[in-house]
Amino acid sequence: MADVSRARRLAPALVAVFALLVGLDAPPRAAWAQQMQRIAAVVNDDLVSLYDVQARTSFVISTSNLANTEEVRQRLFGQILRTLIDERLRLKAAEGAGIEASEAEVDRMVASIEASNNLPPGSFERMLAANGLDRENARAQFRARIAWRKYIQAEGRRDLSVSDEEIEAELNQLKAAEGRPQRHLAEIVLTLDDPRESAELAETARQLVSQIRQGADFAALANRFSQTATAAVGGDLGWVPQGRLDPALERAIQDLGPGEVSAPVRTETAYHILKLIERRDAGGRPEESVFNLSQIHLPYSGAHAVSEARAAEIVEQARAAADCQAFQALAEEVATPGSGPLGRLKSGDLPDTVAQAVSGLEPGQTTPPVAVNDARLILMVCDRETVGGLPSRAEIEERLHAEKLNALSRRRLRELRRAAMIDIRL
Repeated sequence: MADVSRARRLAPALVAVFALLVGLDAPPRAAWAQQMQRIAAVVNDDLVSLYDVQARTSFVISTSNLANTEEVRQRLFGQILRTLIDERLRLKAAEGAGIEASEAEVDRMVASIEASNNLPPGSFERMLAANGLDRENARAQFRARIAWRKYIQAEGRRDLSVSDEEIEAELNQLKAAEGRPQRHLAEIVLTLDDPRESAELAETARQLVSQIRQGADFAALANRFSQTATAAVGGDLGWVPQGRLDPALERAIQDLGPGEVSAPVRTETAYHILKLIERRDAGGRPEESVFNLSQIHLPYSGAHAVSEARAAEIVEQARAAADCQAFQALAEEVATPGSGPLGRLKSGDLPDTVAQAVSGLEPGQTTPPVAVNDARLILMVCDRETVGGLPSRAEIEERLHAEKLNALSRRRLRELRRAAMIDIRL
């Protein structure tokens, strides 16, 4: 039987083996292929191959503005292997509950990421092709994330609720903080489940900070490695009043300037890396519009190209859609990649052409076709609101529920790790 304590720690021998894989003296093609299919880890009855680790490493490097060097790959290797092991555990737990992520859900997540980064539809696929990245390995991380989120939400519906008293207490704290300086922060959180992993996790955190300070993209690394719900939005914590964080975290950011990143901070449960985006003296949030959007993506070329005649028909059908449900049914019928709900997006996070197109629309109205690179977009505003000042009770309830789901997610993953048979085969 495998030694579980050993399994939870990535042995120093990993570095030596990894050096062989990325060294300049590459073995012949057949030997290289055989080496890449070696087993890196056994996770219960699932396998993680060295190819899986290499492919994910290439994806992280390409999307995080990291230098593609042997040294960087060695530094990433242990954390990426741990990430892949956790993905196997999450997927298996979700499958055991009869939950999986469909390809349409993965497509919608990709479309949402493109929109929130001001990228035209199809950018993700083009990036994979341009960099020679493994498409299935790249999409696997989204599949695992979606399935795990659905699994945790299903458990949360049974076990979690937010009381009126909790909402009132949070609202009172926010009112009390209105006169304090505020910081717009982003975070990377590496959870510490076993004290014996502390040294390894501290080294991973130091390496991430070093890479960020050398130009790596903070949001991309947060999305890949952070282990809280904010990972989905690049670690963005929003505006945090002075004094709301753990005292150790408050000390870590007190002297940071905009754009600077803290050294790793150890708390009882995790290592934290914080980025200061902006400061403001006091008061509530500035007003801006938040849209709940759905879109239909009509490419000019490629396997899913839509002819001018068919596009004209779709435009008329979209205009005739009575509401967002009817519009989304049309998007499903059109079935081009990127078509479907985009979720809630701030006006400042939208591409300029899209923001201008939706700025004057009310819920239930659609845009004319919006040109984006090699495609046209038709968007419907499903809902919109102007946010500013103190959040509403509904927003507070949503945030508190998300925090409880996040705590449940960490607890369930910790239980899965402890119960698993994980054998590092290096």
